Amino acid sequence: MKESLEMENKILKLLLKQGSFNIECNSRDCDGVEGHSIIKYTSLEDYYKELESVAEWAEGPVSHNLTEDEPKSHTSHGQGWGIN
Repeated sequence: MKESLEMENKILKLLLKQGSFNIECNSRDCDGVEGHSIIKYTSLEDYYKELESVAEWAEGPVSHNLTEDEPKSHTSHGQGWGIN
């Protein structure tokens, strides 16, 4: 809980300072395919909506981290657990 409050505090500071924040998302589905993206948000509400959406479709571990890196589209790599 403390970590999420600290992250929210950092996000709110970024929103006040620059009007946006970037979140790096890493995921792995049930077949072992990994995904990576960096998304720019302009509101905490939009970010929370995305978190709810991810919770609906996630098939494996997902992480979200605040980053200063520039936004980039979703990339996937891997062929699963050897399943073709």
